Amino acid sequence: MADLCRGYAGRLHYRRQRCADRLQHARDRLYGRRAAFGRDCCDQCRHFGGAPAWRQNGEHAMARISHDVFDAPAVTTLVLFIGINDISWPGTAFAPTQPMPALSSLQEGYRKLAALAKSRGLRVIGVTLAPFRGALAGTPLDNYYDDDKNRLRLAVNAWIRDAGIFDAVVDADSLLQDRHDVTKLDARYDSGDHLHPGPGGNAVLAQAIAGQVRSCR
Repeated sequence: MADLCRGYAGRLHYRRQRCADRLQHARDRLYGRRAAFGRDCCDQCRHFGGAPAWRQNGEHAMARISHDVFDAPAVTTLVLFIGINDISWPGTAFAPTQPMPALSSLQEGYRKLAALAKSRGLRVIGVTLAPFRGALAGTPLDNYYDDDKNRLRLAVNAWIRDAGIFDAVVDADSLLQDRHDVTKLDARYDSGDHLHPGPGGNAVLAQAIAGQVRSCR
């Protein structure tokens, strides 16, 4: 779902586009109107905003929402699947001196995006952050995961579920987790880097998101 680094770019772009294509097909069959997804909402290499060191890897969400979502024709729903890099890049080679964000700053990012979308008449679906233990092991980003980052992810997820700012929620955490170790992706849904869903995981997410888009009609 994200172009995290150059070595993954082509492969991950294919998976992300495949997921977007499935969602678009499901949307077309359901009601002939459009939800913003794919690069529009799932590009987790782009962030809420903040640290300049992160911006070399893409514009943050607030800077691009107009172009990616509001300027697209006939969009009715924003699917907001973002935040794992905000949690996990601090301390890695991408942002070695950057501290982890506070939960409150992430909440504010979600609130701003949701409020902006709703002010344009869009419905907003929030998506929880999937498990990521072991993410990018054996790469220069092998400290992408640690237990403190995971605790923050869980706190974000609990807030997404209960905040009441979204018209619906898709629980990617619950859908994609390994039932024997809920800090990890289920092997059936793992792309192999323990961070990004593979085709099976994307199919599960696409089905869940399409169902929630329909329920938001």
